[in-house]
Amino acid sequence: MMELIQFRMREIFHITGRGWAVAGEVEAGILRPGDYISVGEERMQIASVEAILKLDDDGRPLPWVGLMLGPCDDAQVRRLRDAAKTGEVLTITAEPPVTP
Repeated sequence: MMELIQFRMREIFHITGRGWAVAGEVEAGILRPGDYISVGEERMQIASVEAILKLDDDGRPLPWVGLMLGPCDDAQVRRLRDAAKTGEVLTITAEPPVTP
């Protein structure tokens, strides 16, 4: 059975020399490099999973992780930005996208 990972996206940002990254909270499941994050119809591969030190307004650490993504085009980045604004819960799977 395919494991579905739930990830609440909070931020997207670009790291010079590395590419696009998203940050947020894992609500269910275990993330692995090589998994695929889904935003609408789009699927992007996760290149790496990294620790993030993010503090709330009171200085307490938040349980966030960072996901470095593979290559993303402008349309994918726009969709990710929209998802980050709303704190959307995204689905992540190990299944690659189906190509027609």
